[in-house]
Amino acid sequence: MASSTTPQLQHSTPEGIIKKCTTYANLLTEAAIADENKLKAAQEISENFETIVQSSSYPAFLEHAIPKFLLFLREGEPQFVAESTVQQIRKLLLEILHRIPTNEHLRAHFKSILSLMFHLLEIENEENVLVCLRIIIELHKQFRPPLQAEIQHFLQYVKTIYKELPVNVKQHFEVVSISATGFLPTESQGNNLPGASSQGNTPVGTPAASPMSSGDGGGGKTGQQTTIPKAISSLKVLAELPIIVVLMYQLYKQNVYTVVADFIPLVMNTIVLQPSLNARKSPTFNKEVYVDFVAAQIKTLSFLAYIIRIYQEMVNTYSQNMVGGLLGLLRYCPQEVAHLRKELLIAARHILATDLRNRFVPHIDQLFDEEVLIGTGWTTKESLRPLAYSTLADLVHHVRTHLPLPHLSLAVSMFSKNVHDDSLPVSIQTMSCKLLLNLVECIRQKSDEQGSGREILMRMLEVFVRKFQSIAKHHIPAIFKKCQQAADNSSSSSASASSTNSTTAQANTTTTTTTTSTTLSSTTSTTTSTMSSVGASLSTVGNGTSTTGGGLSTAGSTSSSSSETTTQSDQDTTTKKPLLHTSSAAISNTFSVPDCRSMVKTLVCGVKTITWGAGSCKVPGGNKPFLPLETQLFTRLLKYALQALDIYQVSVTANGQYFLRPPSSQQVRMKEEKEILEHFAGVFTMMNTSTFKEVFSSSIEYLVERIHTNYALQIIPNSFLANPNTSATFATILVKFLLERLDEMGTNMDRSNLYLKLFKLVFGSVSLFASENEQMLKPHLHEIVNRSMDLACTSKEPYNYFLLLRALFRSIGGGSHDLLYQEFLPLLPNLLQGLNNLQSGVHRQYMKDLFVELCLTVPVRLSSLLPYLPMLMDPLVSALNGSQTLVSQGLRTLELCVDNLQPDFLYDHIQPVRAELFQALWKTLRNPNDNIAHVAFRVLGKFGGGNRRMLKEPQKLTFNEADTLGPCLAIYYPESVNPVTVSVGPVIERALAFLKTLPPNVSVLPQQSSINLDHTIFYRKQAWIVIKSYLVRKNLE
Repeated sequence: MASSTTPQLQHSTPEGIIKKCTTYANLLTEAAIADENKLKAAQEISENFETIVQSSSYPAFLEHAIPKFLLFLREGEPQFVAESTVQQIRKLLLEILHRIPTNEHLRAHFKSILSLMFHLLEIENEENVLVCLRIIIELHKQFRPPLQAEIQHFLQYVKTIYKELPVNVKQHFEVVSISATGFLPTESQGNNLPGASSQGNTPVGTPAASPMSSGDGGGGKTGQQTTIPKAISSLKVLAELPIIVVLMYQLYKQNVYTVVADFIPLVMNTIVLQPSLNARKSPTFNKEVYVDFVAAQIKTLSFLAYIIRIYQEMVNTYSQNMVGGLLGLLRYCPQEVAHLRKELLIAARHILATDLRNRFVPHIDQLFDEEVLIGTGWTTKESLRPLAYSTLADLVHHVRTHLPLPHLSLAVSMFSKNVHDDSLPVSIQTMSCKLLLNLVECIRQKSDEQGSGREILMRMLEVFVRKFQSIAKHHIPAIFKKCQQAADNSSSSSASASSTNSTTAQANTTTTTTTTSTTLSSTTSTTTSTMSSVGASLSTVGNGTSTTGGGLSTAGSTSSSSSETTTQSDQDTTTKKPLLHTSSAAISNTFSVPDCRSMVKTLVCGVKTITWGAGSCKVPGGNKPFLPLETQLFTRLLKYALQALDIYQVSVTANGQYFLRPPSSQQVRMKEEKEILEHFAGVFTMMNTSTFKEVFSSSIEYLVERIHTNYALQIIPNSFLANPNTSATFATILVKFLLERLDEMGTNMDRSNLYLKLFKLVFGSVSLFASENEQMLKPHLHEIVNRSMDLACTSKEPYNYFLLLRALFRSIGGGSHDLLYQEFLPLLPNLLQGLNNLQSGVHRQYMKDLFVELCLTVPVRLSSLLPYLPMLMDPLVSALNGSQTLVSQGLRTLELCVDNLQPDFLYDHIQPVRAELFQALWKTLRNPNDNIAHVAFRVLGKFGGGNRRMLKEPQKLTFNEADTLGPCLAIYYPESVNPVTVSVGPVIERALAFLKTLPPNVSVLPQQSSINLDHTIFYRKQAWIVIKSYLVRKNLE
């Protein structure tokens, strides 16, 4: 047997493989078999293990093989040379045990396996123990065994490793305890750990004193032999132990609560250890061992982060060590090992989510140093900045009330840069804006008498304005271009095959870009939700990890509601970018519509809060208005924010396609858009009057231009006019601007509707704030009326000027604006005369209706109208014979006269139109609108017997001079012998009259008149057909 070789299993059946592997398992425990053959047998079992697991004889194989494996491992001696054949066998057998599926077939054997694994932990080498630890974790997660004495012994064993760590690590380098501020002590202070020695290596082949780490850094090489350190002094093993301790706590909370509590002092002493300055300068300083040492510390800190809520009072006792250790790890973590810093930041996020965060307040200025927080490594800067900034933002948000003004200024400086860093995800940029927003109140409260707080806030406002500028100049045009490309692609979908292929390629490019943006934007949420290795390894073991994860998630969501400000070097920040940010331009082009809207919304809320804070900050001499330079900043804010708000012009179709809303569209807007616009208007309504006037006196033309481009922005002037603090001031500025452009309303139809809308807003504000706005409108009343009448007589399209007068009359005609009525009296004679002449002339019907309405709604008291009452009679009759609106207006006017004037006086004035007036009243009784009919009946009743005098008037008969009916239509009915003749003369006359009437103004009719434009065009076409057919028939005869 000693010289036999192991046969190959390449072409055997599964049952044959099982039989052969069973034989190989027997070879492992036979002393006469050479180690090389045992190794080959173990290798054959390992290579065919997948086949064995799928075989029906698999349970029988386990029954036979596992005891053999365990016997070999228990009776054999641990080896510490990697090239040793026995070492290779032992490691291979442990790996086979780890590969065994943790199902019911293994249940009968797991206790014996666990017992051996706990035994091997204390005697085996590093490589084998790492496999043992994985086996222990898997078996406990799957089978959850009851508490054994071995577990208590294991926990004590882990304690021993932590206690002996300061001594064991001296084999590699001198270590010292870091200061409470996170710095290494100077060389003159020496080492506070007794017996410290310089870095050195132990001789190869001495297992009990073997180095702490594997490989070149943890062991030596003599010839072809590599020494493997003993597990009890291995840093790699130490890094894996916290996972199992947490696992034990989850499974046996009640039994190990006190034991786990004993770990806290050991953990605190561990995380403060660092190689001394002398050791770091040594030419023999082993960087690989140091990386393993830091990895063990970070895993230990992750363990502390897991249990910190459970043992918070005890941790608080050692909080000085915790703060110093965490800051030291951030400062001295190897820059090139990015995954370690990531785990460190995740652990820090857990710790900072507790009340112990206040312990970091005295040293928070260190965290504002990016070399400490993120490090100097290229990979860490590229991948970890979102996690680092969100963690720090969460901390600053919760402790902001405890921070002094200098530290608040540091926070403003750091996060202001992040706002403009397009290499960061949009979510981090938005989070930075929110953090700045939340810092405003603290800065305002802690502002000193020198006005430093206000200076910080104004610099913060500069940051927000520049972000608006960036969005307006770069992101908005890019988004609009994509929308235009999408529209072009849709319109060209029916083109040739080559065009279709080109369009598809372009669409795919756009899709790829959007996907890149989505991936980038989700980096933060993915990073911040990633658990440390402790939590990740135990996510399926119990509820403990999910509790920690919940705390992290809460911290992440809270940090989204943060705020910040800028520094003097803000301009340099936007122009001088590090080399690693050269792709920021490409990233900025991928700003998605939702991201852009979220950013604009955050910025709008931010500038309002900053404006309030800056206006109420303490400054020398008390609160003062904004300075000229600050006023210019608000002017720039208005300019760029109005452009950025165009993002809400992008609408979404049912299939998710983006398109641009027409600039003049008055369709229902999103509720969010309306709220944001009102919020933005609030930025300026809280200003003092002088600053507000300065900003809008120079910007009113630009504001109106933007409203013309994006009609939704008219909410902003509407908000100004509806606010008592700004209504009169803004109305004055706007009226002056509109009067300067009054002549354009008769020629430029594109702008006339906008100007008319703005005039209506101004007139409407008079009713809201009568005392202030009457004084505002009074100086301009004569100019509005006189120039409108004059321009109406000379302009190409006079209709808009009469609409302007109607809006004015309606707004101030309620009877409560005596100041304006007195101002209007001198205008009354010429105005009424002019309107009467117009309404009695030949005009389009909707124009005549407008003249009638203007005559009846002149804004003066009835007593002032008495001298001009005859001028109202013809318009009154026309109103009663007009549209429903005019009938209602005419009835109100007539009833007002009947109620307030003496009957004789009234009868004298209505005598010239008495017949037409009463005929119109009687006809109104048959009006389909019941309310109008009721009013007409009431007015007739108020006239008393006078309402029947019209019966004495002769009937109006139409005299026909023709002897015959003229051309007729002969209609034959089967029931009648003689045809029925219908004269077509009236039809021809009516059609001709319809054609002679000028067509309506298409640009204003749909908005200003009740006439249906489609029907008007239809009737003109039908009239032409009738006349053409008649003429053709006459020619044929």
